[in-house]
Amino acid sequence: MAKAFSPIIWLVIDQSLLMRRYGSAQVQKDQLAYVADLLEKERINMLVVPLAEPRHAGNNGPFRVITSPDQAEVVYVESAHQGQIITATNEVGRYRMWFAALQGVAWGPGETLQAVREEMKRINDD
Repeated sequence: MAKAFSPIIWLVIDQSLLMRRYGSAQVQKDQLAYVADLLEKERINMLVVPLAEPRHAGNNGPFRVITSPDQAEVVYVESAHQGQIITATNEVGRYRMWFAALQGVAWGPGETLQAVREEMKRINDD
């Protein structure tokens, strides 16, 4: 990883997010190229849950487990109408288990990078 001090970001996303089309083809390709570059340089850790896994913990909605070296872990959960910060240890533990479950059904780093590159090619072909 580059030597700059920055947050460590672990993402698990659904494959359908790679396929969503917003903006021009060039903008989309540039965005995916940027993500691929971050993955190659290990600036982020991203895994993709394939479409073939329709039932997974991510279906409960988006959440973030936020860890800090000098603070207790918290979870930020969001919905269409509001966000909520969860600090209760047992609830944070539940979200950590859900995150681990998502990691378990997701593609590995190599497969994820390949999926990003394949989506870039698909944009070129459209």
